[in-house]
Amino acid sequence: MSDDRALRGVAVYNPRLLSRRELVGDFVVRTSVLARVCDDLRQADHGHRPAHRIILGQRGMGKTTLLHRLRYAVEDDPSFGARWIPLVFPEEQYNVDRLSTFWLNCLDALSDAIEVRGEDPGPLDAAIEALPPLEEGTRAERALRLLLDEASSRDARLLLLVDNIDLILGRLKDQEWALREALSHEDRLLVIGASARAIESTFTFDAAFYDFFEVEELSGLTQDETHTLLTHLASRSGHPDVAELVRTRPERVEPLRVLAGGNPRTLALLFTILAQDADGDVRSDLEQLLDRCTPLYKARFEQLSPQAQKVVHELAVYWHPIGSAALAELCDLPARTVSGQLERLYKDGVIQKVQLGTDAGASTKTGYQVAERFFNIWYLMRGSRRVRRELMWLVAFLRLMHTRHEWRDDRRRGDHAETLTLALRAELQAPHDPEIAQTVACCLLADGRWHEAARRLPTFANAPDAFHDAHWADTIYFFRLAVQKGHTSHALAAIDQLGLADRWLPLRTALQVLAVGDRGVLLSVAPEVRQPTEMILSQLAECLPTAAPTTRGFAVGSLPRAKSGDSG
Repeated sequence: MSDDRALRGVAVYNPRLLSRRELVGDFVVRTSVLARVCDDLRQADHGHRPAHRIILGQRGMGKTTLLHRLRYAVEDDPSFGARWIPLVFPEEQYNVDRLSTFWLNCLDALSDAIEVRGEDPGPLDAAIEALPPLEEGTRAERALRLLLDEASSRDARLLLLVDNIDLILGRLKDQEWALREALSHEDRLLVIGASARAIESTFTFDAAFYDFFEVEELSGLTQDETHTLLTHLASRSGHPDVAELVRTRPERVEPLRVLAGGNPRTLALLFTILAQDADGDVRSDLEQLLDRCTPLYKARFEQLSPQAQKVVHELAVYWHPIGSAALAELCDLPARTVSGQLERLYKDGVIQKVQLGTDAGASTKTGYQVAERFFNIWYLMRGSRRVRRELMWLVAFLRLMHTRHEWRDDRRRGDHAETLTLALRAELQAPHDPEIAQTVACCLLADGRWHEAARRLPTFANAPDAFHDAHWADTIYFFRLAVQKGHTSHALAAIDQLGLADRWLPLRTALQVLAVGDRGVLLSVAPEVRQPTEMILSQLAECLPTAAPTTRGFAVGSLPRAKSGDSG
């Protein structure tokens, strides 16, 4: 689309609809990757040979957008001069069935680029038409020679921006070595491709492209990157209310960022929802997001064979990484059948291979999980009440984690002994008050009195959501004290005994990591659980002040006073 035909909206699925100005203006994340690739290209004028690259990332991670932004960076930056000519292609080159066809596609892309540069593409078009129908090897050689001669005539190098390069390499499997030969010895060609899945020929030892491409893996957006993206979209589209929401209500945005795996496409969809209803809540936002993804995900699932659907169903419902043997039991299918399906699903990019973890730490076994995490979330929400309940517990936990909590400082209210005395007196009057129970428990734990403190844990741990909304930071403080005082295993057992293992799964997993001293435990849970677990780990490991009992933040003055004559 040209600059004078701006989309004036958010291109969720097709960045090609954006004008050059819009795409460049909207490119506010992934800037470090762009800078790194551009710097590599600039070094070509100093005797350095830039690396062939593959941009690896799940659907919606911004691969196509990055390729287009790279094209404009090269075309618009005078420091590149005329030394590089970017060649762009259709997102899927379905016509490629042999190497000669790929080189002819490159010639067509070069013809388009020449026209964009204001030159006459007529002579090149005529030369392409004049290529005779020859035997494949000769035809591929002639097409490549024409491509290189055109580059030499302009004293330029060709930057091949190949989307879905896995499709190309898969279709050229019988000619991969010939392609590698050309790319290895010809510095007038540089490939930067994008793929939604790891490509077997790039990591198999004896394959053509083993250790050939430098891989840039696009991970999910961080919290800061998400805020940058949503704030920019809000500014560009005239929605200051969304920008304010992003700034002041992280509990509305962060749970969905985690569930979406930081996927920019899903987050752009989230922006459209926030723009329509800035006063909603995270549950309704999630349901709307899932509804908008339903046609795409449903069609994708229905393309699978019945047996593959069974495997993906069990994998998605299990949610966490799982080994093939355990998955075969869930599927009630022979292990060999499931292994074959897993291999096909892996090659198609539907699932990922991961290292497995256990409650004891990392293992050497290979596990599997659904590759596109928000697809897994979508599938869970279509499952049974039990499955949906586990997911909604995580949503509630994420919302709790990111709700702003104020720490109260009682350093000017005397020592912690007075705090404990007052709290114990108040407890006599209100033995079921969760705030008082929490205060007493933390004071006791600060003195190392775990068993007495643990007796108060059910009172505040099982309190209503409104209590946790206001006092979650104090709950984390309790578990920080437990870790500091050497009661990590006791705290872990208490969570299990209270039936909170699933409801507070990130906290339970963090305590398990600390109990066994092995971060490999994180490999046993889904990525959506792993992210908040990492946050909890950092909170539990924070250095506690030396005067911990009096800095915990108890509002001593707000505690009910015992009646005259009551004793502590």
